[in-house]
Amino acid sequence: MPQTATKTATNVTLSASLLAEARELHLNVSAIAEHALAAAVRDARAARWQKGNSEALAQRAVWIEENGMPLADIQTWRI
Repeated sequence: MPQTATKTATNVTLSASLLAEARELHLNVSAIAEHALAAAVRDARAARWQKGNSEALAQRAVWIEENGMPLADIQTWRI
């Protein structure tokens, strides 16, 4: 069962002309802002994970370079 997120009213500062155009086009500014914020949060989390795991990823890349891909001999498809 999907969870419904609790919404919180907030203030943001936007270009007046951009907001007027969005309203003229009947765009849902709140939904667009929420979607863009979710994407930014997702990207920031991914960047933080990448930074926190960069050493392990580099070590894995070196291991693969030296030893080849694990189970490559039984792989049925090739990239």
